[in-house]
Amino acid sequence: MGNSQPKLEKKFASLPAQVFPTSEREAANSENVRRSLRRSLRRAKKKKHEFSYDMRRASANPKRKIPHKVPLLDTVETLFLPEYSVNGHISERHFEVKEVIAKGAFGNVLKVLRWNDNKPFAMKVMKKHQVLEEGAVKQCKDEASIQAAVSSHPFIVEPHWFFQNRDFVFIVMEYIPRGELFAFWKQYDLFSEDLVRIYAAELGMVLDYLHMSGIIYRDLKMENILIDTEGDKIGTRKSNYSFFVIVDKYQGPCHIKVIDFGLAKWLKKSQKTSTICGTLQYIAPEILSLRPYGHTSDWWSLGILIYTLLVGHYPVKGAENHIQMRYMIEGHLYDLPEDGYYSEPCRDCVRMLLQKLPQTRICSMKALRRHIFIRDVNLESLYNRQFSPNKLIIELERHQREMTLSRSNSLADGLDDSLIHYGDLTFAWNQSVASLDAVDV
Repeated sequence: MGNSQPKLEKKFASLPAQVFPTSEREAANSENVRRSLRRSLRRAKKKKHEFSYDMRRASANPKRKIPHKVPLLDTVETLFLPEYSVNGHISERHFEVKEVIAKGAFGNVLKVLRWNDNKPFAMKVMKKHQVLEEGAVKQCKDEASIQAAVSSHPFIVEPHWFFQNRDFVFIVMEYIPRGELFAFWKQYDLFSEDLVRIYAAELGMVLDYLHMSGIIYRDLKMENILIDTEGDKIGTRKSNYSFFVIVDKYQGPCHIKVIDFGLAKWLKKSQKTSTICGTLQYIAPEILSLRPYGHTSDWWSLGILIYTLLVGHYPVKGAENHIQMRYMIEGHLYDLPEDGYYSEPCRDCVRMLLQKLPQTRICSMKALRRHIFIRDVNLESLYNRQFSPNKLIIELERHQREMTLSRSNSLADGLDDSLIHYGDLTFAWNQSVASLDAVDV
Protein backbone atom coordinates (compact mmCIF):
# COMPACT_ATOMS: atom_id res chain seq x y z
CA MET A 1 0.00 0.00 0.00
CA GLY A 2 1.39 3.38 -0.91
CA ASN A 3 1.36 6.51 1.17
CA SER A 4 -2.17 7.85 1.41
CA GLN A 5 -1.21 11.42 2.32
CA PRO A 6 -1.81 12.92 -1.17
CA LYS A 7 -5.23 11.26 -1.14
CA LEU A 8 -5.95 12.56 2.36
CA GLU A 9 -4.99 16.04 1.26
CA LYS A 10 -7.57 15.86 -1.51
CA LYS A 11 -10.18 14.49 0.87
CA PHE A 12 -9.64 17.27 3.36
CA ALA A 13 -9.39 20.01 0.77
CA SER A 14 -12.84 21.35 1.64
CA LEU A 15 -14.08 22.93 4.84
CA PRO A 16 -17.08 25.09 5.80
CA ALA A 17 -17.01 28.85 5.87
CA GLN A 18 -16.10 30.38 9.22
CA VAL A 19 -15.38 33.76 10.73
CA PHE A 20 -12.73 34.77 8.19
CA PRO A 21 -12.56 32.30 5.26
CA THR A 22 -9.34 32.79 3.35
CA SER A 23 -9.65 30.20 0.59
CA GLU A 24 -12.03 27.78 -1.08
CA ARG A 25 -10.45 25.03 0.98
CA GLU A 26 -11.92 26.53 4.14
CA ALA A 27 -15.26 27.42 2.59
CA ALA A 28 -16.51 24.01 1.35
CA ASN A 29 -18.80 21.59 3.17
CA SER A 30 -17.16 19.28 5.74
CA GLU A 31 -19.79 16.63 4.94
CA ASN A 32 -17.75 15.78 1.85
CA VAL A 33 -14.82 14.94 4.11
CA ARG A 34 -16.80 12.47 6.18
CA ARG A 35 -18.48 10.94 3.11
CA SER A 36 -15.10 10.31 1.51
CA LEU A 37 -13.74 8.83 4.73
CA ARG A 38 -16.70 6.47 5.04
CA ARG A 39 -16.10 5.14 1.52
CA SER A 40 -12.42 4.54 2.30
CA LEU A 41 -13.35 2.91 5.59
CA ARG A 42 -15.77 0.50 3.89
CA ARG A 43 -13.04 -0.59 1.49
CA ALA A 44 -10.64 -1.17 4.39
CA LYS A 45 -13.26 -3.10 6.39
CA LYS A 46 -13.98 -5.35 3.43
CA LYS A 47 -10.39 -6.54 3.47
CA LYS A 48 -10.42 -6.85 7.26
CA HIS A 49 -13.49 -9.09 7.20
CA GLU A 50 -11.73 -11.44 4.81
CA PHE A 51 -9.23 -12.05 7.60
CA SER A 52 -11.63 -12.28 10.54
CA TYR A 53 -13.07 -15.76 9.82
CA ASP A 54 -9.64 -17.42 9.59
CA MET A 55 -8.47 -15.53 12.67
CA ARG A 56 -11.41 -16.81 14.74
CA ARG A 57 -10.78 -20.37 13.61
CA ALA A 58 -7.11 -20.02 14.51
CA SER A 59 -8.04 -18.71 17.96
CA ALA A 60 -10.40 -21.63 18.56
CA ASN A 61 -7.75 -24.14 17.52
CA PRO A 62 -4.25 -22.99 18.59
CA LYS A 63 -2.61 -25.80 16.59
CA ARG A 64 -4.15 -24.51 13.41
CA LYS A 65 -1.75 -22.30 11.52
CA ILE A 66 -2.98 -19.00 10.15
CA PRO A 67 -2.87 -19.14 6.34
CA HIS A 68 0.07 -17.33 4.80
CA LYS A 69 -2.26 -15.05 2.89
CA VAL A 70 -3.83 -13.83 6.15
CA PRO A 71 -0.94 -12.62 8.36
CA LEU A 72 -1.71 -11.05 11.74
CA LEU A 73 0.29 -7.99 10.77
CA ASP A 74 -2.06 -7.14 7.91
CA THR A 75 -5.11 -7.55 10.13
CA VAL A 76 -3.89 -5.03 12.70
CA GLU A 77 -2.68 -2.62 10.05
CA THR A 78 -6.02 -2.69 8.29
CA LEU A 79 -7.78 -1.53 11.44
CA PHE A 80 -5.97 1.81 11.22
CA LEU A 81 -6.43 2.35 7.49
CA PRO A 82 -6.89 4.60 5.60
CA GLU A 83 -5.92 7.35 8.03
CA TYR A 84 -2.50 5.84 8.83
CA SER A 85 -0.59 4.73 5.75
CA VAL A 86 1.64 1.65 5.43
CA ASN A 87 4.90 1.34 3.49
CA GLY A 88 4.71 4.91 2.27
CA HIS A 89 7.52 7.18 1.16
CA ILE A 90 8.14 8.27 4.76
CA SER A 91 8.35 6.31 8.01
CA GLU A 92 9.84 6.50 11.50
CA ARG A 93 13.23 5.53 10.00
CA HIS A 94 13.49 8.98 8.41
CA PHE A 95 13.69 10.71 11.81
CA GLU A 96 16.15 10.88 14.68
CA VAL A 97 14.63 11.05 18.16
CA LYS A 98 16.03 13.85 20.34
CA GLU A 99 13.85 13.97 23.45
CA VAL A 100 10.41 13.38 24.97
CA ILE A 101 8.44 16.63 25.10
CA ALA A 102 5.06 15.38 26.35
CA LYS A 103 3.26 12.24 27.50
CA GLY A 104 -0.17 11.11 26.36
CA ALA A 105 -2.71 8.40 27.12
CA PHE A 106 -1.34 5.95 24.54
CA GLY A 107 2.28 7.04 24.23
CA ASN A 108 4.68 9.96 24.09
CA VAL A 109 5.22 13.03 21.96
CA LEU A 110 8.82 13.26 20.79
CA LYS A 111 10.98 15.96 19.33
CA VAL A 112 12.58 14.47 16.22
CA LEU A 113 14.90 15.67 13.47
CA ARG A 114 14.43 14.70 9.83
CA TRP A 115 17.57 12.92 8.63
CA ASN A 116 18.09 14.75 5.34
CA ASP A 117 17.90 18.35 6.61
CA ASN A 118 17.78 18.23 10.47
CA LYS A 119 14.44 20.05 10.44
CA PRO A 120 12.66 19.58 13.80
CA PHE A 121 9.20 18.02 14.04
CA ALA A 122 6.94 16.80 16.84
CA MET A 123 6.10 13.10 16.54
CA LYS A 124 3.19 11.61 18.47
CA VAL A 125 3.69 7.86 18.95
CA MET A 126 0.78 5.67 20.07
CA LYS A 127 1.06 2.01 21.04
CA LYS A 128 -1.29 -0.18 19.03
CA HIS A 129 -1.75 -2.81 21.71
CA GLN A 130 -2.83 -0.15 24.20
CA VAL A 131 -5.20 1.44 21.70
CA LEU A 132 -6.75 -1.98 21.01
CA GLU A 133 -7.03 -2.84 24.72
CA GLU A 134 -8.87 0.42 25.39
CA GLY A 135 -11.14 -0.06 22.36
CA ALA A 136 -9.97 3.31 21.05
CA VAL A 137 -9.30 2.51 17.39
CA LYS A 138 -12.09 4.82 16.19
CA GLN A 139 -10.87 7.54 18.53
CA CYS A 140 -7.35 7.17 17.16
CA LYS A 141 -8.59 7.30 13.55
CA ASP A 142 -10.83 10.29 14.26
CA GLU A 143 -7.86 12.15 15.71
CA ALA A 144 -5.97 11.77 12.44
CA SER A 145 -8.88 12.59 10.14
CA ILE A 146 -9.98 15.62 12.18
CA GLN A 147 -6.49 17.04 12.57
CA ALA A 148 -5.83 16.68 8.84
CA ALA A 149 -9.18 18.28 8.02
CA VAL A 150 -8.64 21.44 10.08
CA SER A 151 -4.90 21.94 9.61
CA SER A 152 -5.33 25.05 7.44
CA HIS A 153 -6.41 27.19 10.40
CA PRO A 154 -3.62 29.55 11.56
CA PHE A 155 -4.15 28.72 15.24
CA ILE A 156 -4.11 24.91 14.90
CA VAL A 157 -0.90 22.86 14.74
CA GLU A 158 -0.32 21.57 11.23
CA PRO A 159 0.16 17.79 10.79
CA HIS A 160 2.47 16.57 8.03
CA TRP A 161 2.30 12.76 7.94
CA PHE A 162 0.25 9.90 9.39
CA PHE A 163 1.70 6.39 9.18
CA GLN A 164 2.03 3.13 11.07
CA ASN A 165 4.23 0.08 11.55
CA ARG A 166 3.60 -3.24 13.26
CA ASP A 167 3.49 -1.86 16.81
CA PHE A 168 2.84 1.89 16.63
CA VAL A 169 0.91 4.61 14.85
CA PHE A 170 2.58 7.96 14.23
CA ILE A 171 1.47 11.55 13.73
CA VAL A 172 4.23 13.92 12.63
CA MET A 173 3.42 17.60 13.20
CA GLU A 174 5.12 20.95 13.10
CA TYR A 175 7.35 21.59 16.08
CA ILE A 176 6.51 24.58 18.31
CA PRO A 177 9.61 25.31 20.42
CA ARG A 178 8.19 27.68 23.02
CA GLY A 179 6.06 25.01 24.66
CA GLU A 180 2.71 24.84 26.42
CA LEU A 181 0.58 27.73 27.63
CA PHE A 182 0.50 25.91 30.98
CA ALA A 183 4.26 26.37 31.48
CA PHE A 184 3.92 29.96 30.31
CA TRP A 185 1.16 30.55 32.87
CA LYS A 186 3.16 28.92 35.68
CA GLN A 187 6.05 31.22 34.86
CA TYR A 188 4.06 34.47 34.90
CA ASP A 189 1.23 33.44 37.26
CA LEU A 190 -1.19 36.20 36.19
CA PHE A 191 -1.92 37.45 32.68
CA SER A 192 -3.03 40.97 31.88
CA GLU A 193 -6.55 41.57 30.57
CA ASP A 194 -5.14 42.77 27.25
CA LEU A 195 -3.21 39.55 26.68
CA VAL A 196 -6.12 37.36 27.82
CA ARG A 197 -8.41 39.27 25.45
CA ILE A 198 -6.16 38.36 22.48
CA TYR A 199 -5.86 34.69 23.44
CA ALA A 200 -9.61 34.47 24.12
CA ALA A 201 -10.32 35.85 20.65
CA GLU A 202 -7.90 33.40 19.00
CA LEU A 203 -9.32 30.41 20.89
CA GLY A 204 -12.86 31.57 20.13
CA MET A 205 -12.05 31.57 16.41
CA VAL A 206 -10.63 28.04 16.72
CA LEU A 207 -13.73 26.73 18.50
CA ASP A 208 -16.04 28.45 16.02
CA TYR A 209 -14.08 26.94 13.12
CA LEU A 210 -14.24 23.44 14.60
CA HIS A 211 -17.96 23.68 15.36
CA MET A 212 -18.77 24.98 11.89
CA SER A 213 -16.77 22.03 10.53
CA GLY A 214 -18.96 19.59 12.50
CA ILE A 215 -16.38 18.87 15.22
CA ILE A 216 -16.58 19.05 19.02
CA TYR A 217 -13.17 19.44 20.70
CA ARG A 218 -13.90 18.42 24.34
CA ASP A 219 -10.39 18.93 25.74
CA LEU A 220 -9.64 22.65 25.76
CA LYS A 221 -7.03 23.29 28.45
CA MET A 222 -3.68 25.04 28.83
CA GLU A 223 -1.73 21.82 28.28
CA ASN A 224 -3.26 21.52 24.80
CA ILE A 225 -2.32 25.05 23.74
CA LEU A 226 1.16 25.91 22.50
CA ILE A 227 2.78 29.34 22.23
CA ASP A 228 4.00 29.93 18.70
CA THR A 229 7.37 31.67 18.21
CA GLU A 230 7.67 31.70 14.45
CA GLY A 231 8.90 34.94 12.92
CA ASP A 232 12.02 37.08 13.01
CA LYS A 233 13.96 37.71 16.18
CA ILE A 234 13.21 41.21 17.40
CA GLY A 235 16.17 41.65 19.72
CA THR A 236 17.88 40.74 22.98
CA ARG A 237 17.16 42.58 26.20
CA LYS A 238 19.26 42.53 29.37
CA SER A 239 18.29 43.59 32.87
CA ASN A 240 20.78 43.73 35.76
CA TYR A 241 19.56 43.87 39.31
CA SER A 242 21.26 43.34 42.65
CA PHE A 243 19.53 40.00 43.18
CA PHE A 244 19.42 38.55 39.66
CA VAL A 245 20.49 38.96 36.04
CA ILE A 246 18.00 38.21 33.24
CA VAL A 247 18.82 37.75 29.59
CA ASP A 248 15.92 36.78 27.36
CA LYS A 249 15.28 36.61 23.63
CA TYR A 250 11.91 37.08 22.00
CA GLN A 251 10.66 35.97 18.67
CA GLY A 252 7.35 37.21 17.34
CA PRO A 253 4.58 36.69 16.92
CA CYS A 254 3.57 34.80 20.07
CA HIS A 255 0.16 33.44 19.02
CA ILE A 256 -1.48 30.26 20.27
CA LYS A 257 -1.59 26.88 18.52
CA VAL A 258 -4.13 24.22 19.52
CA ILE A 259 -2.91 20.61 19.60
CA ASP A 260 -4.12 17.11 20.59
CA PHE A 261 -7.40 16.11 18.98
CA GLY A 262 -7.52 12.78 20.81
CA LEU A 263 -10.93 13.52 22.37
CA ALA A 264 -12.34 15.44 19.40
CA LYS A 265 -15.32 13.94 17.61
CA TRP A 266 -17.27 14.48 14.40
CA LEU A 267 -20.53 16.04 15.62
CA LYS A 268 -22.96 18.21 13.68
CA LYS A 269 -24.30 21.34 15.33
CA SER A 270 -27.74 19.81 15.75
CA GLN A 271 -26.39 16.59 17.29
CA LYS A 272 -25.46 15.70 20.85
CA THR A 273 -23.21 13.13 22.45
CA SER A 274 -23.04 11.68 25.97
CA THR A 275 -19.49 10.40 26.58
CA ILE A 276 -17.96 11.71 29.81
CA CYS A 277 -14.45 12.85 28.93
CA GLY A 278 -12.07 15.75 29.39
CA THR A 279 -10.10 17.28 32.26
CA LEU A 280 -12.19 17.66 35.43
CA GLN A 281 -11.38 21.33 36.07
CA TYR A 282 -12.61 22.23 32.57
CA ILE A 283 -15.62 19.90 32.14
CA ALA A 284 -18.98 21.62 31.66
CA PRO A 285 -21.86 21.01 34.13
CA GLU A 286 -24.05 19.33 31.48
CA ILE A 287 -21.35 16.66 30.93
CA LEU A 288 -20.97 16.01 34.66
CA SER A 289 -24.75 15.77 35.02
CA LEU A 290 -24.76 12.82 32.56
CA ARG A 291 -26.97 14.73 30.12
CA PRO A 292 -26.46 14.70 26.35
CA TYR A 293 -24.37 17.71 25.36
CA GLY A 294 -23.20 19.51 22.25
CA HIS A 295 -20.73 22.16 21.17
CA THR A 296 -21.73 24.48 24.03
CA SER A 297 -19.50 22.52 26.42
CA ASP A 298 -16.37 23.79 24.64
CA TRP A 299 -17.30 27.40 25.44
CA TRP A 300 -17.54 26.56 29.14
CA SER A 301 -13.95 25.28 28.95
CA LEU A 302 -12.92 28.57 27.34
CA GLY A 303 -14.48 30.45 30.25
CA ILE A 304 -12.56 28.31 32.77
CA LEU A 305 -9.33 28.95 30.89
CA ILE A 306 -9.87 32.74 30.81
CA TYR A 307 -10.69 32.77 34.54
CA THR A 308 -7.53 30.79 35.36
CA LEU A 309 -5.23 33.01 33.28
CA LEU A 310 -6.61 36.13 34.96
CA VAL A 311 -6.77 34.94 38.57
CA GLY A 312 -3.82 32.54 38.76
CA HIS A 313 -5.74 29.47 39.89
CA TYR A 314 -8.72 27.36 38.83
CA PRO A 315 -12.14 28.49 40.04
CA VAL A 316 -12.73 24.98 41.43
CA LYS A 317 -9.92 22.56 42.19
CA GLY A 318 -10.06 19.15 40.56
CA ALA A 319 -12.03 16.52 42.43
CA GLU A 320 -11.38 12.78 42.68
CA ASN A 321 -14.17 11.90 40.22
CA HIS A 322 -16.83 13.50 38.08
CA ILE A 323 -19.59 12.96 40.66
CA GLN A 324 -17.74 14.92 43.33
CA MET A 325 -16.82 17.55 40.76
CA ARG A 326 -20.48 17.94 39.81
CA TYR A 327 -21.50 18.83 43.37
CA MET A 328 -18.57 21.23 43.72
CA ILE A 329 -19.61 23.07 40.54
CA GLU A 330 -23.27 23.26 41.55
CA GLY A 331 -22.38 25.12 44.73
CA HIS A 332 -19.84 27.50 43.22
CA LEU A 333 -20.46 31.06 42.02
CA TYR A 334 -18.36 31.72 38.91
CA ASP A 335 -17.41 35.37 39.32
CA LEU A 336 -13.95 36.93 39.28
CA PRO A 337 -12.72 37.79 42.82
CA GLU A 338 -13.99 41.09 44.16
CA ASP A 339 -10.56 42.07 45.47
CA GLY A 340 -9.02 41.88 41.99
CA TYR A 341 -8.56 44.86 39.68
CA TYR A 342 -10.70 43.52 36.84
CA SER A 343 -12.73 45.69 34.52
CA GLU A 344 -16.50 45.23 34.40
CA PRO A 345 -16.44 44.06 30.73
CA CYS A 346 -13.92 41.38 31.69
CA ARG A 347 -16.03 40.25 34.65
CA ASP A 348 -19.16 40.08 32.52
CA CYS A 349 -17.44 38.10 29.75
CA VAL A 350 -16.27 35.45 32.23
CA ARG A 351 -19.71 35.41 33.83
CA MET A 352 -21.47 34.86 30.48
CA LEU A 353 -19.08 32.09 29.41
CA LEU A 354 -19.54 30.29 32.74
CA GLN A 355 -23.31 30.15 32.76
CA LYS A 356 -24.32 26.73 34.08
CA LEU A 357 -27.29 26.53 31.70
CA PRO A 358 -26.01 26.02 28.14
CA GLN A 359 -28.88 28.02 26.61
CA THR A 360 -27.82 31.18 28.50
CA ARG A 361 -24.09 30.80 27.82
CA ILE A 362 -22.01 32.54 25.15
CA CYS A 363 -21.78 29.70 22.65
CA SER A 364 -20.53 31.18 19.36
CA MET A 365 -17.89 33.50 18.02
CA LYS A 366 -20.67 35.73 16.73
CA ALA A 367 -21.88 36.26 20.31
CA LEU A 368 -18.37 36.55 21.73
CA ARG A 369 -17.23 39.18 19.24
CA ARG A 370 -20.28 41.33 20.09
CA HIS A 371 -19.32 41.36 23.77
CA ILE A 372 -17.73 44.61 24.92
CA PHE A 373 -14.65 42.75 26.22
CA ILE A 374 -13.78 41.47 22.71
CA ARG A 375 -15.50 44.08 20.57
CA ASP A 376 -12.46 46.30 20.00
CA VAL A 377 -10.19 43.42 18.84
CA ASN A 378 -9.54 43.47 15.10
CA LEU A 379 -10.32 39.81 14.49
CA GLU A 380 -9.45 39.86 10.81
CA SER A 381 -6.00 41.31 11.52
CA LEU A 382 -5.53 38.77 14.30
CA TYR A 383 -6.64 35.86 12.10
CA ASN A 384 -4.18 36.90 9.38
CA ARG A 385 -1.42 37.20 12.00
CA GLN A 386 -0.88 40.86 11.21
CA PHE A 387 -1.08 41.73 14.90
CA SER A 388 1.38 40.26 17.38
CA PRO A 389 0.71 39.94 21.14
CA ASN A 390 4.47 39.88 21.65
CA LYS A 391 4.56 43.41 23.11
CA LEU A 392 1.94 42.41 25.66
CA ILE A 393 4.11 39.46 26.71
CA ILE A 394 7.15 41.72 27.08
CA GLU A 395 5.09 44.09 29.20
CA LEU A 396 3.86 41.16 31.30
CA GLU A 397 7.39 40.04 32.05
CA ARG A 398 8.56 43.58 32.78
CA HIS A 399 5.74 43.95 35.29
CA GLN A 400 6.63 40.63 36.92
CA ARG A 401 10.29 41.63 37.29
CA GLU A 402 9.33 44.96 38.82
CA MET A 403 7.05 43.22 41.31
CA THR A 404 9.76 40.72 42.20
CA LEU A 405 12.35 43.46 42.70
CA SER A 406 9.94 45.55 44.78
CA ARG A 407 9.12 42.57 46.98
CA SER A 408 12.82 41.77 47.44
CA ASN A 409 13.69 45.36 48.36
CA SER A 410 10.80 45.67 50.81
CA LEU A 411 11.93 42.51 52.58
CA ALA A 412 15.59 43.56 52.73
CA ASP A 413 15.22 47.21 53.83
CA GLY A 414 14.00 46.75 57.38
CA LEU A 415 15.64 43.45 58.22
CA ASP A 416 17.96 42.76 61.10
CA ASP A 417 19.07 39.52 62.63
CA SER A 418 15.53 38.72 63.81
CA LEU A 419 13.19 36.29 62.11
CA ILE A 420 10.68 37.35 59.48
CA HIS A 421 7.45 35.51 58.70
CA TYR A 422 6.40 35.55 55.04
CA GLY A 423 3.23 33.54 54.37
CA ASP A 424 3.76 30.02 55.69
CA LEU A 425 7.57 30.38 55.60
CA THR A 426 10.02 31.79 58.15
CA PHE A 427 13.26 33.49 57.06
CA ALA A 428 16.35 34.98 58.71
CA TRP A 429 18.40 37.74 57.06
CA ASN A 430 21.94 36.57 56.26
CA GLN A 431 23.94 39.82 56.24
CA SER A 432 27.16 38.19 55.02
CA VAL A 433 25.64 37.17 51.69
CA ALA A 434 22.73 39.64 51.68
CA SER A 435 20.04 37.01 51.29
CA LEU A 436 17.11 35.43 53.06
CA ASP A 437 17.62 31.94 54.45
CA ALA A 438 14.70 29.66 55.30
CA VAL A 439 14.83 28.40 58.88
CA ASP A 440 12.91 25.90 61.00
CA VAL A 441 11.00 27.28 63.93
